[in-house]
Amino acid sequence: MDTLRYKIQNTKEILLSRISYSSIERSEILQRLGYLRVPLEVMKGKASIKHTRNYLLLIVILYFAISGYAQMVFPETYSIFRNTISDQGSIILNPNGAKLWNLAMIILGILSIPHFLYLYNLLKSLSVVLSIFSTTLGIICSISLSFIGIFPIDIRVPHLIFAGICFIGIFIKANIDLILLIIKRKKQREKKLHSKLPNLIIVGIFYAIFNAAFLMMVITYVINDTIVPFWEWVYFIAILVWMFGIYQVK
Repeated sequence: MDTLRYKIQNTKEILLSRISYSSIERSEILQRLGYLRVPLEVMKGKASIKHTRNYLLLIVILYFAISGYAQMVFPETYSIFRNTISDQGSIILNPNGAKLWNLAMIILGILSIPHFLYLYNLLKSLSVVLSIFSTTLGIICSISLSFIGIFPIDIRVPHLIFAGICFIGIFIKANIDLILLIIKRKKQREKKLHSKLPNLIIVGIFYAIFNAAFLMMVITYVINDTIVPFWEWVYFIAILVWMFGIYQVK
């Protein structure tokens, strides 16, 4: 009887120790998973402005690092006045750097989607319809960017289609976001206007330059395509400024 009681007690202690150990393990696992919370929140577009902005900065740095490499190994001297952005991914024009650049476009296109999800969560309270439409455009542009890598400039027709969708889509989205920002300002009319005036002037000047760069790029395609590369790069830089600038608008 005593032996049986001892065995039961011993078994109980072993089970309790295992349960306790499992709890500690579970706590450690949860703690480790906590480090994944921020990246997961960024992917869903629900992270803080700081984490989302840093994520976008990382994507842009990766792009320029790979773009810099593609331009360095370009057989001829790469020039923004002569070469389009897509020339970096041309297997014919840039046989040494094209594969890496095209692969980067495929990956970075997908990785840019969280930026547009963040903008949706930021602006959806102003107009759900416009926010959904704007976000859908942004995601389509991201996917189109990936297809630019799948179909390099050497495969001309599909490449130009996806490049056009990307550039035109961003143009429309940026101006829809401007409408949403105007709506936001009207809802903030109770605040003193003079405290917001400098920001409003900066936003106004930027959108004027942004739209002018897009229009000049389109016009040069029709009138004189020899200067298209320069305006394409100007518009591309304007897109990057817009993507980061939207985080500064309060």
